[in-house]
Amino acid sequence: MREQTIGEHLDRLASPDVAVRGAAAALQAAQAAALIERAAALALHTTDAEETMRAARAEAGRMRERAMRVGHAAGVDSVAVGEAEVPLRIAALAADLIGLAGTVRDGGDEDVLPYLAAAAASARAALEASAAWVSLVVADGGGREVRSRLARHLSAVADAEDIVDRARVAVG
Repeated sequence: MREQTIGEHLDRLASPDVAVRGAAAALQAAQAAALIERAAALALHTTDAEETMRAARAEAGRMRERAMRVGHAAGVDSVAVGEAEVPLRIAALAADLIGLAGTVRDGGDEDVLPYLAAAAASARAALEASAAWVSLVVADGGGREVRSRLARHLSAVADAEDIVDRARVAVG
């Protein structure tokens, strides 16, 4: 996934002959992480929470790399680890990204809110897309443990909506 152009990635997603198992959601998560990195970097110069912003920027960078690795795994046959495992990993990462966006929001100023709103919206999209995939995989009524894990991650959707709403209010 890392070495693909955006066009190549989209071609893979469009092809019925290629397994993608969450690759689009992983890219959404990676974009969210990059936007959080940016917001934390900008907040370094405008806030008293320098240590928090440095830590958040570093964590967002690690999360972006994780999203890229999971995105690569999404394009590989995931039957060996269970079809729901890759989207569950993406959902967990997306939920963590939403939490990190909240941390940066709490320590930053209004200038970073648009980046954080976009990051939260991207992470929410990754989370919801992953949830849809998991729901399809366990649609036969089984997978209680999978559904439980997913429910924990989905609780972050409300946090993402709060970040987006706060940004709208602040700039509106």
